[in-house]
Amino acid sequence: MTELAEDRQARHNQRKGVNLGLVARSSFTDALLVAISYLTGPLFCGFYGLLVTLWMPILCLAFLVDTYTQRTGSAKSGKTRGNLSIEQGGSRTAIVVLSMRATAAGLGYGVDHIAPQLMAQLPFAGIGIPGTIYLSQIYQLLTRAHFRLTSMTLNDFLAKVLGLPVGECFMHSRTCFMDDTLMSFVHDMQQQKKPAANVVVLGAGYDTRLYRLPCFAKYEKADSTAASTSSATGGATTADADDVGTHMRLYEVDASGTQFEKRRVLLNAGIRTDHVTYVTVDFAAESWLHALEQGGFDASLPTCFIWEGITYYLTEDVLLENLAIFQEFSTDSVIGFDYFGPWCRGARIMQAMQAAGEPWHFHIRHDQHLQQLLCATYHFAIKDHVDHARCIDRYVPCHLDGRPLGHLGAFGGFVAMSPQR
Repeated sequence: MTELAEDRQARHNQRKGVNLGLVARSSFTDALLVAISYLTGPLFCGFYGLLVTLWMPILCLAFLVDTYTQRTGSAKSGKTRGNLSIEQGGSRTAIVVLSMRATAAGLGYGVDHIAPQLMAQLPFAGIGIPGTIYLSQIYQLLTRAHFRLTSMTLNDFLAKVLGLPVGECFMHSRTCFMDDTLMSFVHDMQQQKKPAANVVVLGAGYDTRLYRLPCFAKYEKADSTAASTSSATGGATTADADDVGTHMRLYEVDASGTQFEKRRVLLNAGIRTDHVTYVTVDFAAESWLHALEQGGFDASLPTCFIWEGITYYLTEDVLLENLAIFQEFSTDSVIGFDYFGPWCRGARIMQAMQAAGEPWHFHIRHDQHLQQLLCATYHFAIKDHVDHARCIDRYVPCHLDGRPLGHLGAFGGFVAMSPQR
């Protein structure tokens, strides 16, 4: 990853230099903000809880209908209910992640400017439940108001109170790291004059990189121009590769329910998707690599895999199978992923994720475990490894006195690695 240092520094300065109008530190302002936070946090949560309570009859009815539908379908098919990502409406945690990116963008420091357009169409509780989209929008307003009053989003406040290391700042940092990994890969491929390369977003959820990063803007324009030319001439829809750099082949891989909803909201937002190949797969039952190859993927090309928000949902056996697959790719390929530490195996966390229908399984115990797994066992070269302290230094905006805003604990880390022989 030999991207020019000044390019990375420019992005670093842009992210850290956001002027949010936050107050300078003093003993008085510290005490005031803490007092306001512990007053407004419960107040806002209580207000939101009241709204949810008023909506409870509708939510309960929708839950009963959903449960009956799932059980009826399971009885007919002989299958039990699995990951929500493959069911109608798709992954709800993917919507929560999108919501956090939308909040960060709305507050002025987030990098995902498309997220608010998508989140405006999606509810937290599940697709098709009457009125819940308004609850989601109210929650967005409350968390932004909480930030303006206390310099901390409602999500970060709740994470801090509950003793969780991840919240708004975690999602923002993870987005920035994966952006950097992908843009560095594209830069390297262009510098090395590679004739072709792949970009694959595994378990894409509501990821927007292939639609918003500047390095892919030319592909979107090219497809638009090619489509217009094709319509006028009746010819092919492929644009001139020399003009638009169509040697970058872009793929998104995800379960059917989530991918369907994502494509729907992208279409409604007026965002072009012609330059992306969508591959549908049930990760628990199918080979994602086989599904990719069925979609025209060339595994011999250098490939950047964005494996974001995935590892903790995998069992250890499945994770090791994926590492073995990545190891077969060329040495100029890059895999970007994140992992959680032992905290994610706490009883309350495990129960909550199990109840949500998307349980967590894998974690990294300590740095030696990571080194043993990636370097000694599978012979990857670690290009970049960022823990929570380096995340704060790289990606999280600060108060006027230099203190980072929000809350980010020792969650685990972000890694960019390449196979080596």
